Amino acid sequence: MKISVKFPKGLPIPELKNRKIAQILNRFAAISVVHLKKEHRGRRDIDGNPIKRLKLSTVKAKKKRGIAKVPSRPLAETGEMIGGIHRHKKATAKDLESGLMIPKSRQKIATYHLEGKGSLPVRKFFGVGKKLEKKLNKYLGLHLSKIIAMHRKKMKLNK
Repeated sequence: MKISVKFPKGLPIPELKNRKIAQILNRFAAISVVHLKKEHRGRRDIDGNPIKRLKLSTVKAKKKRGIAKVPSRPLAETGEMIGGIHRHKKATAKDLESGLMIPKSRQKIATYHLEGKGSLPVRKFFGVGKKLEKKLNKYLGLHLSKIIAMHRKKMKLNK
């Protein structure tokens, strides 16, 4: 999952060094990981909609295999798919890209859930939904407001 940023007009670019942009991107990744895990605990997808329930036959099959902890909860068989979401790439001043990843052992299964293969319904548990986008924009707005205020203060002092 990648996140891109659009900067508003009038932003004092010299004040916004690549190091600060990297910090913002890494903070975005941290916010995203927490958000995705929280939404899953609330049984919501990335758009805030309820995650589609498992079929009764799937629940019975899970119970038969000994998955007694949460056999009726989608995306929770091993706990690795959601619990393993992590930042796999850290943004730096030289490489302004940060990314999240699902553990390699669950990526194929995750694709089935995200795309809805065969009789499996789509379960959008990974990505940037409206709620997360709103959170990230709010964080960006607050952060940029501070930078603009500092820039204005510097300009007044230099007069």
